[in-house]
Amino acid sequence: GGTADIKNPAHLYPVGAPYTIKFSSITDIGCVSDTAQKIISVSEKPVIQVNLSNPLCVGKAITVTDVSTVASSSIVKWSWDMGDGTTSVKADNTPFVHSYSTTGTFPLKLTLETATGCVSDVYTKEVVISPFPKVGFSMPGNCLADPFSQFMDTTRIEDGTAGQFTYLWKFGDPSATAANPNTSTLKNPTHKYTAVGPYPVSLKVVSGSGCADSLEQTFVMNGTQPLSRFNVEGNGAYCSNDSVSLTSNSSVDVGSIVKLEIYWDASNPSLVTVDNKTQPGKTYTFKYPEFFSPASTNYTIRVVAYSGELCFNESTAIIESKATPEIVFDSLEAVCANTASFQIEGVTSSNGLAGNGVFSGNGVSGNGSFDPAGAGVGAHTIRYTFTGNNGCQNHKEQAITVNPVPGADAGPDRYALEGGFVQLLGKGTGSSLSYLWTPDFRLSNDSIASPEASPVEDMIYKLTVTTAEGCSNTDEVLVKVLKTPAIPNAFSPNGDGVHDRWEIAFLDSYPGATVEIYNRYGQIVYKTIGYARPWDGRYNGNPVPVGTYYYLINPKNGRKQISGFVDVIR
Repeated sequence: GGTADIKNPAHLYPVGAPYTIKFSSITDIGCVSDTAQKIISVSEKPVIQVNLSNPLCVGKAITVTDVSTVASSSIVKWSWDMGDGTTSVKADNTPFVHSYSTTGTFPLKLTLETATGCVSDVYTKEVVISPFPKVGFSMPGNCLADPFSQFMDTTRIEDGTAGQFTYLWKFGDPSATAANPNTSTLKNPTHKYTAVGPYPVSLKVVSGSGCADSLEQTFVMNGTQPLSRFNVEGNGAYCSNDSVSLTSNSSVDVGSIVKLEIYWDASNPSLVTVDNKTQPGKTYTFKYPEFFSPASTNYTIRVVAYSGELCFNESTAIIESKATPEIVFDSLEAVCANTASFQIEGVTSSNGLAGNGVFSGNGVSGNGSFDPAGAGVGAHTIRYTFTGNNGCQNHKEQAITVNPVPGADAGPDRYALEGGFVQLLGKGTGSSLSYLWTPDFRLSNDSIASPEASPVEDMIYKLTVTTAEGCSNTDEVLVKVLKTPAIPNAFSPNGDGVHDRWEIAFLDSYPGATVEIYNRYGQIVYKTIGYARPWDGRYNGNPVPVGTYYYLINPKNGRKQISGFVDVIR
């Protein structure tokens, strides 16, 4: 019912059918069209309901069933979203199976569409997926004489709900009775077995969410006749700084040894090794306190083997522990790389044990001669190993440092004019260096690398370069004093052996000095570089005429040129 005079009207119909809709139009000049009509039906939306099979556990197949209803139509399309990335569109309502690979809460969603084209609202259901318990239990080690066997649950679950567990134990005992039942719902139950042998023990644990898991293990009820047996390596004789080794060969008539107690010194119960996971052929080691006297000490080893709490057996063996050399090795002072080889001292075996010692390490010989150069610069470890006549050996180590030697260079030989000075060109290589020149005669400073020297005679100076560690090296330099040349004003080259040459004192000590002699006409009659051989009054092998000659001498080396006249007489 109802009318509307607009182009696109809206109207809310109640659920039901059929409804006839009529439509006509009028033009702007009043012309009325024919009437059109359409018959429609109005359907209700589906009522959605989804059922899931329990329990909801990770990795477990879950059956998903849609039980939705719709009154006036039928459902023809199911659009599923499982909340873990899995989607499905189905055209039928058959249940399907899905499993979640992880724990957590997942929003399961369902949208339905009816045969009349009605689409439902999105239905959401929170699906909580729980973890399975990780079942575990420890089994006792019992013998038939023990009053009961205690089983301990070790089951865990990742969501922390272990307090909600329920338990079902099965002890696998065909001889169980009503008073000693074959099952238990306790967390940590006990059971009394009446015969030796293996039993299949199982535990089923159900979490608070209904997720269950089981574990079965074989429990062995051990016999009552354990036998303690063991072998001590080395024929029972050891050095006190060695480890003692023993191998267990303990056994029992039925089952296995469940525990060993090894008392390494029967008189001292605190020196004990307890092994709850023993097996035949297993080896155990122990080291007694090292000693240097007396010559030997005996220990009694006692081994107790258990097949249960009340079933055990023990055996003993005596071993001999021998004294080891007590080595005294004094600390070693640092040395320089250029120190001569020397014998290492201060090494002894102080407890009087007879035997032989040997050295080892970089730069050291077996008898203890240490060569710093052979070892090289750096820190080195010297070991002294002493072997006693009783077969026991000990060693001790000391560190020795070889410090580098500095480089020393006193520089090239120098020349100094008489009455003047020259700078020495010394230098050193290395770190934290100090310098010392000897002798300190006429030096401006004897503790620097390049002092000024003013000797009065030729002098050899020695430079010593020393590091902060006291290592030193030396080098020498010659300072040659260039004295003022003494030039004669006449000589007589007549072959009588007296003043036959023009001897100029000290000129030969001037490296590179030049001498030129001219006659009265300005002609050069003599020329030389250096004055190792004085002029003999000749020119081209012939005696020059008697007369006065002009000379020009250039000593160089810081001394001015000298000129003057010399007379040749005969």
